Amino acid sequence: MKKVNDDVQNVYREIIDDDGVVMRFLKKIPLVGDAVKKLDNAVDDLKFDIKTVSGKIDVIFSGFDQSYESLNISIEMQQEFLKGLDENIGKVKAYKEYVEKKLEEFKEKAKNVENEDEKEKYNMFIRNVEYFL
Repeated sequence: MKKVNDDVQNVYREIIDDDGVVMRFLKKIPLVGDAVKKLDNAVDDLKFDIKTVSGKIDVIFSGFDQSYESLNISIEMQQEFLKGLDENIGKVKAYKEYVEKKLEEFKEKAKNVENEDEKEKYNMFIRNVEYFL
C-alpha cells in the first residue's frame, strides 16, 4: 500500500511541478520571473502528452482499486468473525456456567480442608478463576 501511495504522489508531483532547480530560481527573480513563468508554461503546453498523463492517472485509479479491494476483504473478515461469535455464543455461555458450578464446588472443598497449605492452594485457584469470570 505504501508503494502505491508513493507512486501516486510521484505522479502528482510530475503533473503539477516538473521544474528543475534553475527554473524555480529564475521564477523567483522579480520582473524576470514573470517572463520565465510564461515561457515555462508555453514549454509545458508543448511537452504535454495526454497519453502519458492518461497512463499516470491509470496508476492512481489502480491504487484506489487496490485500496477498495483491501477494505472489502477487511470487512468480509470482520463479518466472518462476528458470524463465528454468534454461532458459538451458546457454547461460551454454557462453559461459563460449568466453570461457575465447579468454582462453587472448589469453594466448598476449600472450607472443608484442614491443612493450611492445601487451603491456600484452593483459595489461590479460586481467586484466579474468579478473576477470569
